[in-house]
Amino acid sequence: MEFWLERSLDTQGWVQILFLLYLGIILVLKLIDPVQFNSFVRIFKFKEYKRRYSININFKVFKLFYILIFFLISVSLSFLIILYENKSFDKAISLNRYLKILIFLKTFIVLRFLIINSIIKNLKLFPMIKPYYFKILIFYGYIFILTMGVLSVFYLQNNLSLVTINLLIGCLALIFTSYHIFVFKEFIKFYSKNFLYLFYYLCAFKIAPWLWFLKILQRD
Repeated sequence: MEFWLERSLDTQGWVQILFLLYLGIILVLKLIDPVQFNSFVRIFKFKEYKRRYSININFKVFKLFYILIFFLISVSLSFLIILYENKSFDKAISLNRYLKILIFLKTFIVLRFLIINSIIKNLKLFPMIKPYYFKILIFYGYIFILTMGVLSVFYLQNNLSLVTINLLIGCLALIFTSYHIFVFKEFIKFYSKNFLYLFYYLCAFKIAPWLWFLKILQRD
């Protein structure tokens, strides 16, 4: 009994630090670029934000502001994965396991992005790809920051169940699928000649890699 109590306290400790770190990164976003941060948090003025930072200004994927948003996304998704593993397969919510998932996830996403970007650039399939990167990154940032907020509230109240996690995952899948359909409709409209390449892109780089990623996690 004492062992499980100590284990629970240890878990609570690093998870609470993770939540504080998450809030700290959001604060850093505001400090490094207050103007863009103020535009970023105005969710309902996304079109104005997109027009200013993805079109009028040359969008730089490796700008510190966007790197931190990517980090927030990966931290949230990794936390969701470890909670799912805990509720579905009774795996411990350990710091080592979380860091392993986080590092693997970040490596996977970065390598996938570099490969996709290299193929698109060399084959010149979609000249206006940067606005797409911007929209996806910012949209994912919005959703996963909200997801982390929801998870933290449920977790700290010890009110997180498998049903809740499955419902959240289902909602995320529906939201992301709907948004991608909306975005790719614009691609089909402007690049109708490349529709076949777009189809291959979806299958080879949007669906297959994530199935492989999940399969690797299940084996681990």
